[in-house]
Amino acid sequence: MERNRRPRKIRESVQGNRFFIALSFFLTLMLFVYVKMDSVRTVPLDYVVRVDAPEDVRVLLKDSVVRVYVRDRVRNILPLLFSHRVLRVEVRPRSVGDVKVDLEQQARKSLNIPYVYIEPESLYMFVDRYVTVSREISPSIKGNPPKGYSVEGVRVNPRFADVRAPESILSGIMYIQTEDVDISSVKGVDTFRVALVRPGDVVEVSPDSVTVIVRTRKVKDEDVGNPAGSGEGK
Repeated sequence: MERNRRPRKIRESVQGNRFFIALSFFLTLMLFVYVKMDSVRTVPLDYVVRVDAPEDVRVLLKDSVVRVYVRDRVRNILPLLFSHRVLRVEVRPRSVGDVKVDLEQQARKSLNIPYVYIEPESLYMFVDRYVTVSREISPSIKGNPPKGYSVEGVRVNPRFADVRAPESILSGIMYIQTEDVDISSVKGVDTFRVALVRPGDVVEVSPDSVTVIVRTRKVKDEDVGNPAGSGEGK
């Protein structure tokens, strides 16, 4: 009987200490986590670049993401892993063209975290300024007048449009074209209201539509046999 009682006492002793064993394990785990969370680490984090620039300036980034090496306690870095990370860069350009921005200087203003360094150290971008200029409107004529008629003149009202676009592309925009004007049924004078075609990088064209007046005349028999400017009949 004495031999049977000893294993029972051992089991009761173990069962009674389960709580203390679990508590000891939990406290050890919490201590381990605390030590790890309190340690200092360097962690690389990707930040999206956002440019603050005047409204009349267009900025084309060559790198839209930079890597910031943050050095801090783990408990302070951990929330950053699940946040939307943005590095704001301020640009106040004096001229149009390629611009180099020192990210270290910008990071001191934008980031409220301790960091070691940033890759790349400098950010390259192309800065353009939006300007408004006047460009002549060129009507796009489609087709030919009816048989027996010829085009005597085409007039656009208004003749010019205000074009708002980046300064770097304006030298390639000599005029603004209208949508196609079909003159295949014009006998005499006809008026068309057509929209202006806005090139891809142009922000705004004003007005957005114009009036195109097409004038045709009936061709006389002598005109057919003696085209204008042929030199015959002199």
